[in-house]
Amino acid sequence: MADREYVLGTYDEEIERLGLQHRVWRAHMTDCWKRAGLSVGQKVLDVGAGPGYATLDLAQIVGPLGRVAALELSERFVARGQERLASNGIKNVDYRNLDLVKDDLRVNGYDAAWCRWVLSFVSDPGLVVAKIGKTLKPGGTFAIHEYLEYSTWQCLPSRPSQKAFIDITIQNWRAAGGEPNIGLVLPKLLTDAGFKIRSATPILFTIRPGDYAWQWPKAWIASSCKRLVESGEMDQTAADLLAAEFREMENDPETIMLSPSVLEVIAERSAEA
Repeated sequence: MADREYVLGTYDEEIERLGLQHRVWRAHMTDCWKRAGLSVGQKVLDVGAGPGYATLDLAQIVGPLGRVAALELSERFVARGQERLASNGIKNVDYRNLDLVKDDLRVNGYDAAWCRWVLSFVSDPGLVVAKIGKTLKPGGTFAIHEYLEYSTWQCLPSRPSQKAFIDITIQNWRAAGGEPNIGLVLPKLLTDAGFKIRSATPILFTIRPGDYAWQWPKAWIASSCKRLVESGEMDQTAADLLAAEFREMENDPETIMLSPSVLEVIAERSAEA
């Protein structure tokens, strides 16, 4: 990250992609919240709120008697999130523009926290987890969706250009200071910060071209390839080959795609933390 923005960008195309991604994952997210005990009247932290897709859902769940603190690095995402909340008549959200690693989170006594695909991008995830723990009441819950093993993303049969793209994505991710396989160390980060793991569940989609979830990797490939070509990390020939292979996969109803695996964790802050 640089200049309080994201390596993935904050332009309109990325905001739209994030909205699509949210819709694909929304049912899994709300089911996770239900099992984490999120309910009316609670104070909930939305960690890395982005342009506010999950924030709006959280605000509606806790209702006017509850409160949501939406923590977000990008000023542009904050502005878009605030617009979305205002257009829906939501008044129980405080958007806060801050850096999760560098800044004081400025909240405490919260009932729950939610985090999706944020710890995999920050430079010091252990510090962020510890900070979130301090915002929660004893017994407060922390619900998380983070990538577990990114290289599970593959097609059956295998496609060489997709494998090369995934390798570039992982290298680029780590070069920017993140870790795409953060789920492998997430349970330890949580226990080190005084959390007790209530549940840990892997999620992996098996996707066919006609499935709505197919649009999630499709949008990511299109957006990411454009960014990688512009940055010089992928040449146009490789990008064109990947696009051609993806069209072939999409036109073959027998194609099976496995998604990057995600780890869902619901943790509870111990009274001693």
